[in-house]
Amino acid sequence: MKSATINNLVKILFFTAVMALLTVGTVLTANANEGNNPVAIKYIGAVGNQPVFQVEFDNAAEAELLVVLKDADGHVLYNEKFQGKHFSKRFQLNRSEEDLQVSLSLINRKARQSQEYQINRNTRVVEDVTVTRVR
Repeated sequence: MKSATINNLVKILFFTAVMALLTVGTVLTANANEGNNPVAIKYIGAVGNQPVFQVEFDNAAEAELLVVLKDADGHVLYNEKFQGKHFSKRFQLNRSEEDLQVSLSLINRKARQSQEYQINRNTRVVEDVTVTRVR
């Protein structure tokens, strides 16, 4: 009986933690006004255990930019040359680890400018156990 109660408590805490992450969809927001490229990175949520975030920026000068997404080990997950006025793309990372660390780089080779953003996800589960004396 006690085991079932503790399992239910853990399930409720886990569900609450997941709902808190989903309701705060824009917890991770990075805005940088370096150069002419204001960048917005927003955490959308997760599909299964795979985080989804959206990257948007304006490129008014329509300069050729290189967009690179790398994991913590330096492996390239995404690489694209972009030359339009507005970039908007959603990324779903196929990562099952609870903690996540990726970097996003925007590189303008012609102007020799680059911007780098670090994206981290840390998951914590809190378990509260109380003991009360019953009369």
